[in-house]
Amino acid sequence: MLLFSIIYSLLNFKIILQKFVHLCSELWYNLQSSFIIHSIG
Repeated sequence: MLLFSIIYSLLNFKIILQKFVHLCSELWYNLQSSFIIHSIG
């Protein structure tokens, strides 16, 4: 039972980490896009 809860926690952590990384990459992409637009404009 303890092992199951540990695995469950690790899976949740992995999912949260993936969401966080995805969010960061989206923010980075938006920042780059707006920077490029400002540079051109």
